[in-house]
Parts: sequence; structure tokens; C-alpha cells
Amino acid sequence: MLGLGGLWLAMDTRVQRGDWKITANAPAAAPVPLAGPVLSLQRQPSVLANDTTDRQLDGAVKGVTDNVRSVPEDLSCFAASLDGRSIVADGADVPVMPASNMKVIIAAVALEVLGPDFTFVTRANGQVNGDTVEGDLFLVGGGDPLLANRGYAPVRTYPTIEYPTALDDLADQVAARVRRVTGGIVGDASHFDAEQFAPGWSVDVQGSEAGPLSGLLLNDAHQLPDVIAVVDDPALAATREFARLLRERGVEISGESTIGVLPGALADLGSVASVPLSQVVGEMLTNSDNNTAEMVLKQIGATKSGGPGSRQAGIDAVVATLASWGVSTAGLVIQDGSGLDRGNRLTCAAILAVLNHAGPSGPLFDGLPVSGADVGTLAEKQNSDVLAGTGTAGRIHAKTGSLSGAKALSGFFDLADGRKVAFSMLINDVDAAGRGRYLWAAMATGLKDLAGAVSPATIALPGA
Repeated sequence: MLGLGGLWLAMDTRVQRGDWKITANAPAAAPVPLAGPVLSLQRQPSVLANDTTDRQLDGAVKGVTDNVRSVPEDLSCFAASLDGRSIVADGADVPVMPASNMKVIIAAVALEVLGPDFTFVTRANGQVNGDTVEGDLFLVGGGDPLLANRGYAPVRTYPTIEYPTALDDLADQVAARVRRVTGGIVGDASHFDAEQFAPGWSVDVQGSEAGPLSGLLLNDAHQLPDVIAVVDDPALAATREFARLLRERGVEISGESTIGVLPGALADLGSVASVPLSQVVGEMLTNSDNNTAEMVLKQIGATKSGGPGSRQAGIDAVVATLASWGVSTAGLVIQDGSGLDRGNRLTCAAILAVLNHAGPSGPLFDGLPVSGADVGTLAEKQNSDVLAGTGTAGRIHAKTGSLSGAKALSGFFDLADGRKVAFSMLINDVDAAGRGRYLWAAMATGLKDLAGAVSPATIALPGA
């Protein structure tokens, strides 16, 4: 009792001092009346919004899905997603020939493995005494696919080198320091292996569509001034051209131009670097540059293996990187970087996963051809008979692909509300070109006026 009395006194004292305040409970807020049935789907707005969006998008591309289903199921696929959520998946896991859509995979992996700021460097080295190189001067290739003479004229329908790395600039640097070379000019192409063509390329592809490849490649291996001709030995041709540029600048060279390997640490006489990789892959995607794709693949291999870059080392690194992203590699067959090899196999699901990994912004997205643009493989002059009249100029950002029996288009479509649908369409059949071009237009027409996803906020009931 004394204990309880003491406790009461202590509490009474604290209340009198104002240390504690006793207040009444606040009245409860009036309940919000339910605006609809308890079991209404509007009480699950996200579920209803997603379902509504799926139905709208599926209806918008019905012509595409119907035509894809009319192709034998082992020959074509079509897949699309919004905000990473699948909305269309027709044969999405069927491995088919991707043509140049292979470049999407190579670009995405290169940007991660090498980094967007990576540059290819070509340099000159020699033993210097005053203004003289004693012995040979070495031209050391760094695998730059964009190394070119100033003013090199592209030979294909669309520009093949948008951001050239000028060999002339390296000649300027050397000539500013050296007036005489007692030996010759030696080209070092050991940064990559000696394979000039992927083994699966047909004879009509070799040299005309891609290759010969080299760790020291100039002007896409075309012989100047006749840019139609392709050289047999790209490294030797580049070395001879460098010797010509030096002599043109007054440098006396006693020996011949040959091929070899830099023997060790020699003085650095100058170097030229490519634009950052973000621009290199942009050029590769926009113009579907086959040589660039192959050399980027080899560079991936060089970076991951620590040795000379090779096609196979690059392929192994690409597959491992895709797996690390959670991309299914089931049925995946990579034979080259350009997509020219008819043995390549990709699934729409894999390409879609890579697109979603990269996202609708950044270097890969920026490098994709744009419908109706002035340049690139989706430029109106390239595909005016496909997309003209669809009203989607500037709204399709996608990589094209064409081989005999294969037509491909993968990328992003801008919906009317600004959101982007990621998609991949690979058509393999005897009429792939005609069918694929029709499906491009059908998809563009179906999606162009679609408002995009329904917002959960617009359909949720009050109190839900």
C-alpha cells in the first residue's frame, strides 16, 4: 500500500507540474464510402490497367501477329514489351536467322565490356636519334575499324565511315619530329588474329560485304584511288599508304614497307584515336557497317582474353555476357558479329531482353536507325516503299536486317503518349523480303495512334 501511495503521489506531482498532459481521444475520421462493389476489378487498378493495355497493344499489331502465325512456326518470331512486360510473344523462343539484327547484340555487349568511352588507338614507334629513326619505323594497329585517309569516299549506298580516324593526322605528327628513317615502315597487325573472313561467309560476301579484316585496317580494306578494289593484305596496304603519306611530307625512307611485330619498347612518335565507342557503335548500327561489327567483336575478345582479338574469343565473351544478364542462350548460335553468316541463330526473346537491358535511351538507342531520317538504313530514301505513308517518321528506332530469305527489324516504337514499345521481328521464309516489309508497315500503322498504357490512377475507384 505504501508503494502504491508513493506512486500516486509521484504521478500527481508530475501532472501538477505540467510534465504530463492528459488529452481526450480525437474523434475518428468519417469513413470513405465505397464507390463500387467490393469485388470490382477497379479495386486492382494495376491488374486492370495491364490487361487493358495488353488488349490494346495486341489489337494494334493483330495484322502482324496473324501474318507471323501464317509462317511455319520454326521460321519466324515476333515479340514486344512495354516497360519490360511482355505484351506479344509469337514464337519468341524460336531460334531463327537474325541477319544484321546480330549487330544489336554486339553493340550492347561491347558497350558493357569495353565501355562507351573506349577508343581504338593507332600509333607509330621507332628508335629515335635526333630527327632520325634508326632502323624501322613501326605502324602499330589497334583494331580501329574507322581508320581512313582524309577524304576517303564511301563506296556503298549509305556512308560507311561517319567518324573517320585520319591516318594523315598520324603522318603529320611523325613528320613534325622525324626527317629520315634508315630502315623501312613495318606494319604491326598483331592486335587481332590473322583471320580475314568468317569461315561461314560465302564467296560473294567476302570482300564485297565485309573483310578482309585485320588489326591494321585502312579505308575498309579498299585500294586507293580505285575504291572499288579490295586489297589482299590490309595491313601491308595500310603500311604502304603510311609510307606514301610520310614521303609526301618530306620524310626520307630508305627501306621497303613490310609486315612485322613491334619488338619491344620503342619511342612513341605519335598516335591517333578513334571517336568513343558510343559513336563507333552508333555508326555501326545506323549504317549497318559490317566491318565495324566484326572488328568490335574481335576487340571484345581481345579485352576479355587479354590476347590477340579473335572472332571466337569475342563470341565466347558475348555468350557469357548475355548469360550474366539473364538472357536465355538456348538455341543461340553466333558465328560472326555482322549477321552475314547464315548459320547465326537468335530468338526474338533474346533480342528483346537485350533491348530492355539497354533501355530506350543511351548509346545503343541513340545509334539505332530512325524512320524517315536523312541517314541510316531506315532513312526514307532507303525504305520509302515500306514506311512512307504510315505517318511514323521519327518514331521508329530500330535495326534493320536483310539476307536472302531473312528480314528483320528490332528496336523501339514511340507511342502517342511518349512511351516506347520494345519489339523484335525476325522473318525467315522464301518471301521474307516481301512479307517482312509488309509487316513493318502493318506494325507502324497499328501502333502509330495508340495512346500507350492505361494508367492505374485513371481507373481506380475511390477508397480502393
